[in-house]
Amino acid sequence: KKLIFSTLLGGSGGEFWLMPKLDAQGNIFIVGQTESQDFPVTLNALQTTYGGGKSDGAFAVISPDGSKLLYATYLGGSGDELIRSIALEPNGDVYLVGSTGSRDFPVTSDSARTTLKGNDDAFVVKLVLER
Repeated sequence: KKLIFSTLLGGSGGEFWLMPKLDAQGNIFIVGQTESQDFPVTLNALQTTYGGGKSDGAFAVISPDGSKLLYATYLGGSGDELIRSIALEPNGDVYLVGSTGSRDFPVTSDSARTTLKGNDDAFVVKLVLER
């Protein structure tokens, strides 16, 4: 067996990552959560600052050889978030599914529901990344 590459991703707090997905180009898409207020987001991130609470959702894309962080963002409000799953469309659109405990979770004005109903609610987010 031969180690092809190994890389680290995170900030000064804790991170938790779930199973990665690969796109047609071999880019590595990972989801999870971060407790780091200095998580290394990219300039084109959807959310560049930590939302608050114990954790924010975290989403990142790493190059196929592990040498570059292509995209990274926080996703969350003042409560706790975890991105649990990801789906990739062939055109590059990304769906993120997770849970939130934030009354100020970022939702679009035309969403099916815009307010938290329980202690934790599920969320679905669609992102269109730069093509």
